[in-house]
Amino acid sequence: MRAEVRALEDIASRSRGEPIESPKLVEPGAMCGPASGCGLRSAYEGWLKTQARKKSTRMEFARGIDRFIELHGDLDVTQINRRHVRGFRDAAQLVPTGRSGKLLKATLPQLVEHSRAHADAPRIKAATVNKWLNCLGAVLNWSRKNGLIPDDVPWSDPVSGMRLTEERSNRQPWEPEELKALFASPIYLIGERPVGGKGEAAYWLPLSALFSGSAQRTRAPVRG
Repeated sequence: MRAEVRALEDIASRSRGEPIESPKLVEPGAMCGPASGCGLRSAYEGWLKTQARKKSTRMEFARGIDRFIELHGDLDVTQINRRHVRGFRDAAQLVPTGRSGKLLKATLPQLVEHSRAHADAPRIKAATVNKWLNCLGAVLNWSRKNGLIPDDVPWSDPVSGMRLTEERSNRQPWEPEELKALFASPIYLIGERPVGGKGEAAYWLPLSALFSGSAQRTRAPVRG
């Protein structure tokens, strides 16, 4: 009631020509209840301890969480909303690839600043940005399921619907006939090692690709 009276008084004052500042707009979700006392990093560490994780998974999640914290700080998990995620997604799209020197240890805001100063530099792909978003979403959803975001706090996954559209690969799997032609080449029959094949790589890379399931092509089929 007091707020309504103040609003009516401000409207009346404006009608008389008096300067009245507009109240700050609060985004829905920003006022999501009392803080849980658990920051995003602590939530990530809790997620990490629930079960054994592969080293690659730990590194991937740590990178995604670190990048978010570099941009927004170690926010309480109850306070992370779609505005934060959108800002994180937009900043991540500006991260340059092929980083070296000082950029190897640069924070997300520093990388964004560098990218804006070098507009022609290539940037990370949507798939990488989505990985970071997936890491953030996984930790937040784990926080909700494990009570770090209390049940009485209105909450919905702020990462939902925020992922980027990824380009589809135009690579096609090799046909059996093409594989037969490849492995019937002089490289495998008589031990030939062409200069363009980088020595033993010409022998082992096709085998590795075949047995790892990554034997795909973007060029014309091999003809016998």
